[in-house]
Amino acid sequence: MKEVREGVAVDLDLAPGDVAYLRPLLGQASSFERQGSGAFRTLIRRVAGLWALPSGEALVVQPEKGNGADIFAWMCAVDPRFRPVKWRGTAPEGADGQEGVASIAVRAFAQILEEDLSRAGPRRDYQRREDDASVLRGTIRWAELARRTSPVPVPCRYWERNIDTPLNRLFAAAIHAASAHGALREAGGMALDRLHGIFGHVPRLPPAWILDRTRPLPRLEADFEAARSLAVTILEAFGLSHGGAQRALAFHVDLARLFEMTVEAAARTQAWDGKVAIQYQPPYEADVAGEESRIDVLVRARGEALVIDAKYSKAFSKSHLYQVLAYMKMLGARRGALVYPKGAELRGERFWSAPGGPEWEVRLHEVDLVAVASNGRRELERLGEALKAGMGRTPEEATA
Repeated sequence: MKEVREGVAVDLDLAPGDVAYLRPLLGQASSFERQGSGAFRTLIRRVAGLWALPSGEALVVQPEKGNGADIFAWMCAVDPRFRPVKWRGTAPEGADGQEGVASIAVRAFAQILEEDLSRAGPRRDYQRREDDASVLRGTIRWAELARRTSPVPVPCRYWERNIDTPLNRLFAAAIHAASAHGALREAGGMALDRLHGIFGHVPRLPPAWILDRTRPLPRLEADFEAARSLAVTILEAFGLSHGGAQRALAFHVDLARLFEMTVEAAARTQAWDGKVAIQYQPPYEADVAGEESRIDVLVRARGEALVIDAKYSKAFSKSHLYQVLAYMKMLGARRGALVYPKGAELRGERFWSAPGGPEWEVRLHEVDLVAVASNGRRELERLGEALKAGMGRTPEEATA
């Protein structure tokens, strides 16, 4: 297994086929330069995860700061898809601090599902069966009995509990997928083996609706929402969909998009007395098809507008300021905010208009991603309050 840190260039002994496989998957987030030694100088930015390579090797990308447990807790804190997973920022029992986020997700899935099963056991559906029995079971099929010359065996109709349910098919498929990869099977440990014993005979073709996390589970299965969410994540990493199509493992976490979700979640913690638009597309047209820009958060309250842009970057750039100013001009807004990860190189705390020109102000904020992972709600509220603090004040008032 090959391991690199996000944003750190290293020389990796990769096969050309591995590089050809990774380039379209990672796109502009990666660069691979062939060195004289035959190795590739590899730089991967803004993503973390695990990829199974055509050569049989596996590539793990760890975050620049922290480890897989931190990324997993961060995902649970801000990604709506993981809202049922009540994580508290600590690695699952037995986890290695250096495990990648894919291994942490599988370990958490196995432990959460085992805990759910210990309380209620696997869910089962009743299915109607018809059979001949030496003794009466259920009710007699009278029409069938009337056609026979002997009352033995007795034609019976009865209901039987069956473990083959849509939810259990989902769990069976996720357990099988995780067990198919060495690193994930090791991460799941004995818990994954025990789950395989429970669901090993369940068909591994879940229906399409069970893969839709926006559709809640039935009331009797609601306690399994967290395990269901992680099971879908595991299957998505393998590309499994309705019908059983599967591709090589690619557990991909877009850290830049996850950072945008963090800012969006922080904005939602506040009561703005107005409208909050997430991923707002400003009204403009381009002569190049597919060209579009989106504002991460747009707040309209009390006749004012606030443009909030998340930047998963190590340093402030003038281009970031120009971008948010362009959005503000387009929307007639006087307030803007740029949000960076804690530790980024910033130039002051705010920028504002020169005297005599149109009034505007752009504030710079930081968010501690480690704090989001360990105590998400508190850190998100802190950022949300800081964003809201600039609304309704003129640049002159803010300067005073």
